[in-house]
Amino acid sequence: MVDNAHEQTPQTWFVATDGSEASDAAFEVAYKGLYRKDTDHFVVGHVSDRRKDYLPFNLRPEYLSEIYLSKIALAWAEKKGEYVNSEIDPSKSTKECVWELAKEKHATIIVTGMHGRKGLKADETVAGTAVQYLSLNSTLPIMIVKDPRMRSEKKNHAYKYAVLYDQSKQSKKVLDIVLKLMTPQDEMWIITCKEPKINVEGIHEEVTE
Repeated sequence: MVDNAHEQTPQTWFVATDGSEASDAAFEVAYKGLYRKDTDHFVVGHVSDRRKDYLPFNLRPEYLSEIYLSKIALAWAEKKGEYVNSEIDPSKSTKECVWELAKEKHATIIVTGMHGRKGLKADETVAGTAVQYLSLNSTLPIMIVKDPRMRSEKKNHAYKYAVLYDQSKQSKKVLDIVLKLMTPQDEMWIITCKEPKINVEGIHEEVTE
C-alpha cells in the first residue's frame, strides 16, 4: 500500500448516460464519490436519436436533461458541471457519437455502467456493446462501474485502488492516472507478479517515489 501524496490534478469527468439503471448508478458513483468539487469539472453526456419515438418519456433527452441538471445543480451553478445532449449522426453508431461528444467536451476520463437500456447480458460479466467499444477504441481512460456502492458506504469514506504494475509504459501510465484521481483519504495497492525478469525491489523504490 502507498500513501496518496500525489498532487490532485483537475479532471473533467464525462458520464455517458442513456437513462438506464446501470448508467444512473455510474453517475451516482462518479458524482458523489469521485468528483472533487474544488478542482474538477463534471459532464453528463447523452446521445439521442429522434427516430426512436417509441421510447418512454423517462428515457428521452428532455426528461434526462431535467433530471441530471437537478442532480448536479450546485456544480452547474458554479459553472463546474453541465448536461450535454447530441443528436446522433446517422452515418455513425451511437457509441462512436458518445466518444466524439466526450472528446468535444475535453473529457479526461469517461465513466459508464456495465450495460445500457437493454440490460445485462446472459453472462453478467460481459459488458454491453457500447461499453465494449469504448473500452477498446477510446484514447481516453474508461472507468466501468460494476459495483455501485457509494463512497459514503466505505470504511473511512475511502476507496481502495489496486494497480497491476510491472514497470511497463502502460502500467506506469495507469499508476499516474489513478494517482491523479485519488482523494487524500484513499488508498492504493500495487500488485506485482514475481517473475524472473521483474525487479521487485526496483518496483518498490519506483512506486514509493
